[in-house]
Amino acid sequence: MTIIDGQPAPRVLGVLGGMGPAAGVEFLRAFVDRWPGTRDQDHPRVVLHSEPGIHDRTAALLGTGPDPTQQIRAALQRLAASEVDLVAVPCNTAFAFIDRFAHDLPVPVVHTVAATVVAAVRSAPAGAWLLATRGAVSAQIYQARARAVGYRLLVPDQECQRRVQGVVDIIKAGAVDRAVDPFLRVVRDLHARHRAPLLFGCTELPLVWRAAGQPVEVVDSVAALADECVARLRAGGSGGDLLGAALGTTVGEYARLAAAGTGRRPVQAGVPVPRTDIRLTWGADGSDRPKPEGNV
Repeated sequence: MTIIDGQPAPRVLGVLGGMGPAAGVEFLRAFVDRWPGTRDQDHPRVVLHSEPGIHDRTAALLGTGPDPTQQIRAALQRLAASEVDLVAVPCNTAFAFIDRFAHDLPVPVVHTVAATVVAAVRSAPAGAWLLATRGAVSAQIYQARARAVGYRLLVPDQECQRRVQGVVDIIKAGAVDRAVDPFLRVVRDLHARHRAPLLFGCTELPLVWRAAGQPVEVVDSVAALADECVARLRAGGSGGDLLGAALGTTVGEYARLAAAGTGRRPVQAGVPVPRTDIRLTWGADGSDRPKPEGNV
């Protein structure tokens, strides 16, 4: 432990922002709001590395753009060199790439997707609609983890997903107010099919939700990440098995925590996480009852 002026050095949070820039700022706001300090000096040090030049994650996953893996790895290594104790990455889609090398990093990275699934199990145990980028949906980073713990995750059809991506693109262009109406139309259409909370698997979406007056119940990945970072820094640890299980291909404490919220039997530790989609379709008769494709 480093000692400064006779006192233990405060723990330091590293933040890899820029994916996109507004999402990084939104995360810092949520983190500061949640930290239980009453004066400036009560808060932990934060090192922000905002790197908007990282290649588009969705384009890479859809095969229409360059691979950002090495850029993300280099940015995380730069944060690690700043002697941070914990790293937050407020971009869900980035974990399709981070999962490939996180075990090689010298500093723990809070897994945004895993933290959000755990939050969803606790706050919306009956299930939720997944609103995320096309890249995140195609990579199944949420579906696989939801499947592993028996959580019901509803995935919009292709046309609705195209509109969700459009909302994200408008926000990234700096026009949050202009995204409100398209966002509300998506919400209305999803709720006409099946009324359930929305799981924001994209860190831009809380911006439009707030601009729209917070009209629906949501599970917010920015809030889940901020909550997890506060808890880990205050506890002085890296999160143990939750991080390892989420980053790897086996289920440990992550599954036990989530199963505690659902009442389901936990997935056995050491069992590989299945990469199974949980996409739902709708009856030709217009019924709002979801019909699963495959074994859910």
